[in-house]
Amino acid sequence: MKKVIAACLSAAIVFGSVSLISASAKTVKAGDADLNGKVNVVDATYIQMNAAGLREFSDAQKKVADVDNSGAVDISDATLVQKISAEQVVNDAEFQVPEDPTEPPATGPVYTEEEIEQKGSKAMNDFSVKLLKGSIKDDENTLVSPLSVMYALGMTENGADGNTLKEIENATGMPRSLMKSFLKNYPDYLVNTYDKSTKFYIANSVWYNTSESSAKISPDYIGSVKNDYDAEVFPTIFNQLALENINGWVNEKTDKMIPRILTDIDSNALMYLINAISFDAKWADPYVNEYSSGGRTFPGDVFEGTFTNSNGYTSTVDFMKSEESCYLKDDSAQGFVKKYKYGNYTFAAILPNRGVKLKDYVNSLMGERLTKILIICRPTAELFTLICQSSAFFTATS
Repeated sequence: MKKVIAACLSAAIVFGSVSLISASAKTVKAGDADLNGKVNVVDATYIQMNAAGLREFSDAQKKVADVDNSGAVDISDATLVQKISAEQVVNDAEFQVPEDPTEPPATGPVYTEEEIEQKGSKAMNDFSVKLLKGSIKDDENTLVSPLSVMYALGMTENGADGNTLKEIENATGMPRSLMKSFLKNYPDYLVNTYDKSTKFYIANSVWYNTSESSAKISPDYIGSVKNDYDAEVFPTIFNQLALENINGWVNEKTDKMIPRILTDIDSNALMYLINAISFDAKWADPYVNEYSSGGRTFPGDVFEGTFTNSNGYTSTVDFMKSEESCYLKDDSAQGFVKKYKYGNYTFAAILPNRGVKLKDYVNSLMGERLTKILIICRPTAELFTLICQSSAFFTATS
């Protein structure tokens, strides 16, 4: 059995260029879809594009653009706006909207479902390699969860603008519109095994400070993280009880593998954004300590041995051996793929060749190169040995 548990926290104490805080309000007329203080044919065009799925609207824009109060933005609203701009219809309805809307009109490209998966997966692979390169240290074990970090950045990005937004987009390799679509769809990409022994959970939460001294959070931002990331939202005063509740949420969502993500809580913090991921599955071909045949007992797949670490030091660990059918290889490394029960998920291990330092190999990787290594499976009868610190299962916690 293997367990991979990850939790990522983004604490918002001071955002240098972030618009998740409620801004001052301004008054606009019904139909003013671009919120510029004028109702004209441009607004009618924007409404038509939104109705056709070619332009995104913030919550404030949707409210203003629904001129006929039908509960939806459609062609009827565009027609009314055209009549308003031609002064054929009297327009007395007014709305209070933020001076600086949380989510400005989308100006980027519109992606198909196929493009979202392809472009998002490529960006995720590139980001994963960059994150590993930036995290690995000499003579230390390193574990990163790129997906968890990506979700935390995505929730942060929903409230970002200016330089902060540009930096997040540069780091993730995706514009905000693509990242929201990719991460919102990500749970749909996961394979349902219909097997209760395989568990794959993704959970997001937002905890914001409600103390009198804390800034007020934009309702549009809260709505966006609920809609885009299915996030649970908890308004609370940041005190000892909040600390216990945050740690309790993480403990629950990580199947009790991460009982605590915070040791203390900053009473002046604005917000905590948290992602938790839990994957727990059984091997398709489990490792056994011993097996019996013909009334006799034989050694199994688990045995104790001496392992030489990258720094040259040795340690006694439990080894697990198996013969796998999928062999991975490039010019500087080799590895294998081992299936989980029912074969819908797999575990991949890559080991640099003798004489190639681990850090040097990681630094030579690119997202495309790693993808090619993992998708080209070479059949082999070679015997591999998997090193593990526990007897018959692999547990990783980040």
